Amino acid sequence: MLLSNQRVLISGCGLSWSGQESIVWSKILKIAGINILDVGRSAISNQWIINKTILNLFKDQDINVAFVQLSALGKLDVELTSERIKELVEKDSLRNFSFDNVWPSSCSTEHISKQLWEKWLYSPSLEMEELCCKILLLSQWCKSKGISLIIVQGYKIPWSDKQKAMLNDIIFDIDKNIYQQYTESEHYEHTELIDTPCLPFQFVLARQFIHSIISNDNNRKSEILEKINQIENTTIKT
Repeated sequence: MLLSNQRVLISGCGLSWSGQESIVWSKILKIAGINILDVGRSAISNQWIINKTILNLFKDQDINVAFVQLSALGKLDVELTSERIKELVEKDSLRNFSFDNVWPSSCSTEHISKQLWEKWLYSPSLEMEELCCKILLLSQWCKSKGISLIIVQGYKIPWSDKQKAMLNDIIFDIDKNIYQQYTESEHYEHTELIDTPCLPFQFVLARQFIHSIISNDNNRKSEILEKINQIENTTIKT
């Protein structure tokens, strides 16, 4: 297979979803010529991210690279009815949108139902255990199919020592995450409502991730990096 024919699946939250209005690193790579199937969405949970990764890998046999960006814990995706749309979605000050008949409530606790869920029903250790199991199985399946699996953390996940030992060789740089990297960078712009990195940092991420996506073809990598430079010059420096 020619690496120039790579088809890359990307699954993540708003830190990576190319379908949003803002320019993020995945959209930059698309413009630069990477063949990308983006199955992410803004504000979604890790359940959505992993499930859509698995379902689309089964459906699309041409995918040879899977890039999974894990999100924060404690997010809840809610299947919608007309009553839930009126009571939950339309009344939320920030998460007042939906897709595929799902409300990505994220960490919103404006509605009493989310407050009660967080207080009485949400179990972080069980969520991490389920996520750990899915990642282990996904990794083994990708190996069996010859698919390159890249997993990065968007936000901090407090894995147990046992989980870290199992996942250390699967999750890239398990002690770090995209948002931490952003807040520690010279590009950090703090807002109370939006934590999607600013445009200059998106180019940092695009250059960083292309080294993992294209790991064995230096000519192709150089070609994409040059295109990224050209895109940056036209979007930021003009």
